[in-house]
Amino acid sequence: MVKKSLSTYKYKVSAKSSLIFYGVIPYLIIIILGLIVSYLAISISWTFLFSLVGVWFLYSSIGKKNESITLDMKFMIIGNDIVWYQNIEKVVAHKERRELYLDIKGTRRIRICSTNFPTNAKKDFKIKKNQDGKFFKVSQKIIDKVQAASPKTQIVIS
Repeated sequence: MVKKSLSTYKYKVSAKSSLIFYGVIPYLIIIILGLIVSYLAISISWTFLFSLVGVWFLYSSIGKKNESITLDMKFMIIGNDIVWYQNIEKVVAHKERRELYLDIKGTRRIRICSTNFPTNAKKDFKIKKNQDGKFFKVSQKIIDKVQAASPKTQIVIS
């Protein structure tokens, strides 16, 4: 029997998307190129309009941000970033602030916060309880997988 190794959790990625890739600029470039092509063809044809809509649909489906955390045995995916557990130098877990920081070798620091886990609860105490439960579950899995992948990784829990 094959054991499922991926576990996915909904998570609002707090990294701001680049205006160059996710913003308005690519759409403007597509429209300007389309107008140039239609000017060269002297008239706007229906095939051009259909192709413009197709390019827009393709770009909007590819350019979406991934709103989840996916954990595997050797790596994790946060949003659109892939992080290998063996590349994590230090893990800092703040239990009171409900934050987990992952320092990646020479590149950046990733912050996972409990308030970014979505919940369907309506009352404040239930929202906090659900978010904290999901955060502690995910953070414990991350810490366990980092320790298994590289036992020399420094882990600080405060």
